[in-house]
Amino acid sequence: MSRPTSLKDTLHGMQPWLRFLGVLNLIMGVLEALTVIGLTVAWVNLWLGYLLYQAAGKAEEVRVMDSEEALVDFLEKLRRFFMILGLLTVVLLLAGVAFFLFGLFTLGRWGQALGIHPTLGVGTS
Repeated sequence: MSRPTSLKDTLHGMQPWLRFLGVLNLIMGVLEALTVIGLTVAWVNLWLGYLLYQAAGKAEEVRVMDSEEALVDFLEKLRRFFMILGLLTVVLLLAGVAFFLFGLFTLGRWGQALGIHPTLGVGTS
């Protein structure tokens, strides 16, 4: 794979991937919205997909029209996408740690109540 030599070449290479990932996120959001639980979180994928799809359009606008304003808009869409994705990652990591600790605590208590050693999984008698 050759290295892009200019901003226009870079944007030209990014555009199809941004559009593809944008559409993929939109499809995932729609499929999530079809489930009861997914309905609560589908908006995140829809929003991320929309931002990527818009960024692809701005990349094309920068490449064709050489517009600095479109470049700023393009970078703003990417900034917002990565900010949302970063916040979502932190929230999911914290939720994962909380569920792990909750599971560790409750399974440990249940194991003691049932007479099962919490680490070995065998009876303590």
